[in-house]
Amino acid sequence: MIGDSITLEAIPLNGYRFMGWQVDGEIVSTDTEYTFELNDENAKYLGNEDNQYFVLYQAKNTQITGCNISSNCKFIYDKAFLGCSGLTSITIPTGIISIGDSAFNGCSSLAVITYGDNSQLTRIGEETFKGCSNLTTVTIESAGVYTAVTSTSKAGYLLNKATTVNVLASVDENNTNTFLNNATKYSKSEKHQLEENGEYYYTYTKL
Repeated sequence: MIGDSITLEAIPLNGYRFMGWQVDGEIVSTDTEYTFELNDENAKYLGNEDNQYFVLYQAKNTQITGCNISSNCKFIYDKAFLGCSGLTSITIPTGIISIGDSAFNGCSSLAVITYGDNSQLTRIGEETFKGCSNLTTVTIESAGVYTAVTSTSKAGYLLNKATTVNVLASVDENNTNTFLNNATKYSKSEKHQLEENGEYYYTYTKL
């Protein structure tokens, strides 16, 4: 499956010596065992020997409708998915630390954003979700995501598009001094359960 790690072992025939594993014509390892991660081909990455998926810097093209981001990725670079108007949903892996400026700008079909459990996200750039006209509901279950999404300088283009923001109750109650809790354009519900998972949330509805 996408995201799984696969380990291969080279066993040379008698009289032969193993020279190395190649990716796109370049030797990436001279060990007989080589481990790599299965990924789709809808994104381009920059990395090093330790992590070749460190930065997702660009979508393969603007016609993609989905992308399985590597679980080893740490950063989504500025304008990575700019203008990908057919992209309908995206999962942000747990290890992502930062989403750059205009990363999803112009993704007019993007309706669902899912964050990995215990997300490490701490930054959402400027105009990251500008033009995401189909993005109506945001569900936040991580303190890091909550801070990144609701800080006064970063919230605009995400929360301006969302008519409903669901926040896990424990996260909301521990993060009261934020843009969302002080925003006048949202009304806050009483604590309640979301039917799909039974956890308790507060729901902010745009006035």
